[in-house]
Amino acid sequence: MIGQHRFNPWIFAGDLVVANMQIGAVLWHRLAAPQTSVERARMISEKVAAASSGVFETQKAALRLSRDISLGKVSATRMACAPAELGAAASKPALKTVKANAKRLGKRSAKKVK
Repeated sequence: MIGQHRFNPWIFAGDLVVANMQIGAVLWHRLAAPQTSVERARMISEKVAAASSGVFETQKAALRLSRDISLGKVSATRMACAPAELGAAASKPALKTVKANAKRLGKRSAKKVK
């Protein structure tokens, strides 16, 4: 894979663990205070955007994988990790959104406490 980093399923698993904690923080902040209509609209639009980006990233990863298979560049290890590689590509935009939400909502809660 020239110009690309190798997929590591252990890093992906770690990312999912961190996302799980961030999802908890986001839910805590959202359930602790009533949401404005602006915040509700933002939540919905972020989810739609993350899902669309996930589909697009998965398609790109699948095309790269099929290209590499056609060229004979795929090892047995990469072939075994292919489903996880596609899953990581699909979930990357959602994980990024969850991280940004946890950070944003955490700052907003800190301002309310002051």
